[in-house]
Amino acid sequence: ALKQKLSDEQLELLNSLAVLDLPILLEVAKDVYDSKTLKDLIEIGLLKQNNGYVFFANKTLKEILEDNQKEDYHRLAVEYYEKLEKNIDVLTELAYHHLKLGNYDKSFDLFINTANQIYGRHRCVEKLIAIGEKLIDKVDEKDRVIGTLGNLYFVLKKYREAEKYYKAVLEGYVKKEDSRV
Repeated sequence: ALKQKLSDEQLELLNSLAVLDLPILLEVAKDVYDSKTLKDLIEIGLLKQNNGYVFFANKTLKEILEDNQKEDYHRLAVEYYEKLEKNIDVLTELAYHHLKLGNYDKSFDLFINTANQIYGRHRCVEKLIAIGEKLIDKVDEKDRVIGTLGNLYFVLKKYREAEKYYKAVLEGYVKKEDSRV
């Protein structure tokens, strides 16, 4: 029913915006996404505008659209997040979208650098853990990913999980050392 009431451009933009997890800064979004279609979606009430940010008016709609992910949506998300001021939230989102695009080395660098900035509880820790777990078999520096996952679980005070990753990284280093002898 929604497809029948929206233009292809409006539906495509909604799908594209659904992959963004942070509040959408309207001024930046206008540089990346079609500003007329963005304005139309605000006018018909599918997006709400508040203090320069745009939000989905209906969280259920966003959740349904999130399952409709295309590579182009992640490419646009990277372009959007690259224009924002870099903080832990934005860097986490960049790591996630690079992962989705198959840019594993870029995702790895962002994952390591972002995780190393976290010293206490932060809302991005769980997402970073999910990114790291997907990166383990995608990058050469597997041990760094595993050790960083241990650190992230430690931050969450999930000590058994942290210990599991610390032991795994230690075993990896021991195997490397044994193979050199």
